[in-house]
Amino acid sequence: MIVFFRTSRLINELREDSVPEFHKFLYLFLPLLLLYLGGRSDIGLYDLLGKNRLSTLEIADFIFDITLFIGGSLLLWKINQNGDNKNFVERYICLNFPAIIIVNITGFLLGFLGPLFLSAILKYEGQELTNYYMYVKTIGLNLNYILYFVLMANWMKKTAQY
Repeated sequence: MIVFFRTSRLINELREDSVPEFHKFLYLFLPLLLLYLGGRSDIGLYDLLGKNRLSTLEIADFIFDITLFIGGSLLLWKINQNGDNKNFVERYICLNFPAIIIVNITGFLLGFLGPLFLSAILKYEGQELTNYYMYVKTIGLNLNYILYFVLMANWMKKTAQY
């Protein structure tokens, strides 16, 4: 049983190593999901209720992000479960660091080179690239997000002893 507010019970279960792997996954996944949703201050409840007009790009980006986060997290869990079904949280935390480093480097490169590439392709001379930049930035971030889960899935397979 998942223990959310009875920390003394959770502490005992952790000490006795009796927390099931799936519950460990939920203890990791649910706070990350809440942090993600709380961090999306650009799309608040006020926006979702229709009080502010969101662009199609903002709505699509939010739906893509949340779907990829939930789907990617469940995929990583499933990969570990189909392997030896052990140490999911430890593997996730340890593999997360090199994945984040790689994703940040590619994100910087995409963020720096993307607009330069875009302006060269579109050959705009003195015109605003703001709208196009937002599309390139959103696509670049989403590609990075996909890269993160591809790296994590590949490494999770290697550590789960297939």
